[in-house]
Amino acid sequence: MKDSNQRRVAVAGVTTVMAIVAALTFTILGQQNAAIVAAVLAIACSGHVTICAVSLVGRLRAQNEELRRLDQLKDDFVASVSHELRTPLTSIRGYLELVLDGDVAELTEEQLRYLSVVDRNAGRLLRVVDDLLFAAQVDAGKVALEPGLTDLDELVREAVEAARPVAAEHDVKLTFDADGPAELVGDRARLAQILDNLIANAIKFTPPGGKVEVRTFLAGDSGVVEVADTGIGISAEDQERLFQRFFRAEGAILGAIDGTGLGLAIVKAIVDAHGGDLAVESIAGRGTTFRIGLPLERVRVAA
Repeated sequence: MKDSNQRRVAVAGVTTVMAIVAALTFTILGQQNAAIVAAVLAIACSGHVTICAVSLVGRLRAQNEELRRLDQLKDDFVASVSHELRTPLTSIRGYLELVLDGDVAELTEEQLRYLSVVDRNAGRLLRVVDDLLFAAQVDAGKVALEPGLTDLDELVREAVEAARPVAAEHDVKLTFDADGPAELVGDRARLAQILDNLIANAIKFTPPGGKVEVRTFLAGDSGVVEVADTGIGISAEDQERLFQRFFRAEGAILGAIDGTGLGLAIVKAIVDAHGGDLAVESIAGRGTTFRIGLPLERVRVAA
């Protein structure tokens, strides 16, 4: 507050002095030297603008620092809440599994159906919590991998087979084409997470009667995975922000398609941690293709 008042006083003082100088110049030189008077006034204005600019820069710097502090508080809060939610959710799913397996008592078909709905939604919520925790790790630069020898074709085939029931439910044709074996050293669970996310998104954003094609092939020293759909597509403007946390494309919002906006940000973080490349090609209304390139040599493990 004190600095702000001092700046106001300085601005007022400079403006007053320069105005007095301009008035005296006009009185002494008269109308015939109006150009000189105008020059004096311009100097007065420029001095005023300079001081205002310095003041504005100072305020913007302070506001940016405050925004960074608030953003950090938000991230800390999300991470803390996610940790607190994960433990009870894991416990809930554990007890549900015991009940559904018949270890507690024999259940009727109706009871099994109700409890299956509870289990499915508890699992869905747990995945959201896990995504939030992983996003916090990414922000902290602590993406840890557990590398091991992985058959890329086998991994993709498993992801496709796991997604077939959902594709059938949405009346979406799901195909897989593998062009030669490709082995790499990577975190199998994290790579599976990438594939599950991209295939699930492709199915979710493809209208009934559409098609999702998953392909693997070799390109130089990389194993490539492509997930192509005939869905609603992504506008060029939205593609620029597609991998930002919590960003949701306009088509997803208008279509009321559920999601948190974390999936693709996590996909990119995992691909980057494996030293790979991630690209997207899309035309609004015609479909989208995601392409992942993973080095076949031993990956650099992020600490």
